Amino acid sequence: MGLHVNPESTNAHGVIGRLLQQEGLDLDEKTILQILEKEIDIQAILKAGLKALVHDTLVNVHSSTTFDVRENCAANSAELRTDKILVVQNTRKEYVASVPDIHRNNIRVKQVLFVAACVANASLLGLSVESLDSCSAKSPFFRNSISESAAKAACLNDFQHLKPHLRPCVTQLMYKHHPYIDVLPFPTFRERLIKLTCEKEPMIDEDELCNDLENDGLICWGSSEVGGSSAIGSGAPWDVCSWEAQDWFVKKWWILIGGAEGEIFKQTQWWREMRGERSCYSW
Repeated sequence: MGLHVNPESTNAHGVIGRLLQQEGLDLDEKTILQILEKEIDIQAILKAGLKALVHDTLVNVHSSTTFDVRENCAANSAELRTDKILVVQNTRKEYVASVPDIHRNNIRVKQVLFVAACVANASLLGLSVESLDSCSAKSPFFRNSISESAAKAACLNDFQHLKPHLRPCVTQLMYKHHPYIDVLPFPTFRERLIKLTCEKEPMIDEDELCNDLENDGLICWGSSEVGGSSAIGSGAPWDVCSWEAQDWFVKKWWILIGGAEGEIFKQTQWWREMRGERSCYSW
């Protein structure tokens, strides 16, 4: 708890006392004792103040330069990116202790085009771009007449070389499906989608779903730093942690997302909380 300096106890110490009295400063007990015992003098205060000013100036210049360089680098590698940028900030207008300086401590990420993210994942799976475009293409994971037990064993043993979130689930081995499903790094989403589309009477409209995906229903975030390919920078579209669903997409395709326990919903909540937005949906 801070202690208010008694004017009578500081007047005897000249300039320091008058400054404290004029500013009405609240100091901790240790600092007050150091002043009273003359352990802190005008020279020490001036030195500390000058050092602080120099430090702040250097930090501001460095931050401004870094900001400009990052913007230029991002512009050079943005051919397959959108112009949407996410900057974490306190949007609730509530008190938050030690809110970071927007130019010093922030996370700058750019939205990766959905198509670019899918192409990157397809490459990791050994799929061609043509296979994603072809309506008649079939997933390479599908194994005709495989039993459920054999499919489970294959999932455990045969795909360890793939990124964890791109490894096929049992459903992908047992049911014929289009390879566009394979490049989505959401196991729950893939499993539900295949099951619902393989019914005698499909329960969802795949054309409508694909249209929503291409219209940024699912957003992939990647770093604005240059790295990797020009399409994805240093992003990781094969990792569910890089993705976020828009509110309207979550509401519309709740059955595919897997509810509040699905990986898409959980990761979307994380991104919202990072921006200071409310983490619970209102419906």
